[in-house]
Amino acid sequence: MSGLDFNSENIFNISLDSVVNLDIPKDFKKLIKRLKNFKDGDLGLHIGDSLGDILKLAPEEIGAIPGVGRLYVDIFISLKKFDFSVFLKKYEEQDYSDINLEELKIVFCGLSTKVMKTIKKVGLELDEVFYLHDINYVLNFDSSKISEIPGLGVEYIKNFNIFKNLVKDELMLILENKININLFESKLIVPCYIEDMDLKIFERIILEDIEYFFEKITEDNINILQMRWGFIEDKKTLEEIGGMFNVSRERIRQKESKIKKIFISHMRLSQDNIWFLLKKYMNKDITLKLDSLFSCFKNEKDFFDFMSEISGKKNLHEYVYPNIDNGVLNTFFVENGSPLNLFLVKDYLEELNIADVDNILNLLVAEDIIRISGDQIWPKHLSKSEAAACVLLKYKKGLPWLDVSKLVNENGFSRTPLYEIRVDSEAFHDQNYILLAGVGVYKHIKFIDQSIVLDDLFMELMEYQARNQSTVFHLNQCYGDSEYLKKYDYYDIRYYVKNFGEDYGFYFNGRSQSDSVSIKKNFKKITQKEVIIQTMNRLGSPLTRAEIANLLKSKSAGHAAFYLDQLMGESKVVQVKYMLYTTPDIAYKHIDINSHIDAISCVLKEYDMPVEPSILKNELNSKFNQSFSKHFYASIARLYCEKQGWYRKQSIYSFKETPYESLKDVLDKVCNLNHTVSENIAVLKSVVAITDDTALIAIRNWKSGR
Repeated sequence: MSGLDFNSENIFNISLDSVVNLDIPKDFKKLIKRLKNFKDGDLGLHIGDSLGDILKLAPEEIGAIPGVGRLYVDIFISLKKFDFSVFLKKYEEQDYSDINLEELKIVFCGLSTKVMKTIKKVGLELDEVFYLHDINYVLNFDSSKISEIPGLGVEYIKNFNIFKNLVKDELMLILENKININLFESKLIVPCYIEDMDLKIFERIILEDIEYFFEKITEDNINILQMRWGFIEDKKTLEEIGGMFNVSRERIRQKESKIKKIFISHMRLSQDNIWFLLKKYMNKDITLKLDSLFSCFKNEKDFFDFMSEISGKKNLHEYVYPNIDNGVLNTFFVENGSPLNLFLVKDYLEELNIADVDNILNLLVAEDIIRISGDQIWPKHLSKSEAAACVLLKYKKGLPWLDVSKLVNENGFSRTPLYEIRVDSEAFHDQNYILLAGVGVYKHIKFIDQSIVLDDLFMELMEYQARNQSTVFHLNQCYGDSEYLKKYDYYDIRYYVKNFGEDYGFYFNGRSQSDSVSIKKNFKKITQKEVIIQTMNRLGSPLTRAEIANLLKSKSAGHAAFYLDQLMGESKVVQVKYMLYTTPDIAYKHIDINSHIDAISCVLKEYDMPVEPSILKNELNSKFNQSFSKHFYASIARLYCEKQGWYRKQSIYSFKETPYESLKDVLDKVCNLNHTVSENIAVLKSVVAITDDTALIAIRNWKSGR
């Protein structure tokens, strides 16, 4: 054996774990297993990690090991004389072309502490730590480069060669189908990324990784990690652990940080991959699906804190049990009716930047706030007025109060039943979304005539008051005398006077079955619309509808919606995101508005059909490398529509006249309730440029409203 160089890259650098997998005599394997299990002790004998380490030993040293008799000594002598050159040739000529090495990576989970220390040191010195996960890089690495690094000698070269041979051994086992790489049966080579995985396999991997890691660290470090995780042991604070080890809180924090960082680097699944695999399961039921892992923790909070650490996602306990207003969907029901399409609701919640929509919906169902069946959602916890408004959305001309009350109660929309023996003032006297539409009849604010120009309406009242020389008059008399006012429904006029008259110096009193109007002399008009614009300009950032409502005297969300519609119609306000509004100057101050107008014009010309803003979002975000919402681009299209000669029909835009009045009108005319969703999407996209996702939501919402 004197001619062998144990420091060179050859078969003698193969690890003891791998030798037993070689096609060598069984007696040799039994001896190596016996020696591998020997623990260094009082004999002063060091077995080592590689075949070369064993072959350096003398027969008498082997014979001195307890439990090793003369037979094993003779086998050892034969082992030292065995010709391993055939195996060396096999290593050198091994063809790995049947394995896609680009889709696999090396992990350090199964490496000994000594080998791990070597490869990390070498990687740091060469500034190539990242590449040590690359199989091709390791296989082609020239170990002689290590000798050029000051302070790294023969031992480092030998340990690195052990590492390289471990990789080769593992690849051979993969080629021979002795390891299923997709089931993570290897502790050294794993897939770079997994698209899907059974949760039980995931659970096994995590528990194995913890076990492998604990085998490599000290008992003190194991205790620190377990107590900080609450894994098996009770969870303890840094101060409590510091007291146990008689060190400071900060010292324990430093130790914990270092141990956890090393553990994450040893895991076979990356944090990104873990989150990718778990996200769809991340709800309260995951504790049942990962029951073995969950049983290692005393409570859900500790379990989810651990899951946060291994996935790199903060506060997963809050993610699964979000702290959110139970009324988050109330306004959406009031403005869109019931039932709502599930996908439309999810889209709405995502626009509100809510982290996990599914968990929010599950929580609302669990707390009896909503009901979900199939792909539809019904409210169960609206206020009386919200429930009444929700019902009235299906009746353009309104309904008698008793009919509304019965429908609300039959459907269970309100958290408190409405009276059916008399008008429920709490339900019907809410000026946000409901208005009186006749004697005992109410309708939704959505159906009020928005073509009425407030300036013209109140000018008519001023002229009537001037003609009659009275500071107080009856609105119905004024209405009867005015040809202009009689063009509109009396109750629509009444609503505007009642709720917006103060901006013009008029005061409405509808008590005692008489709609009287009084006027304040020397009134200086500062309208609510001016207040909104002034606040937007002062703050310099978009406002939500709720924030705008808070600026108004009435604090009414319905009034805010009315003013915003008017201001957008006057091109003084634009909607930059769902429920976010500001002035054009603020909205577009960071973009080249002319370039965006030109780009929109090009898109409208290119598609040569009505365009839904989801297309503008995709096209312009890609062109300008931006991430604005479709509402942002729709606001530009709406603002410059008339000037550019484009055609707008509610939410769709085109370069030439279109026969459709809105996207809903398109759906009504071209889609069929008896066709599949895919068929309807295809026919919709044949007449309107729209993304698949938006088309899907539009069609599902259209179906649920039919």
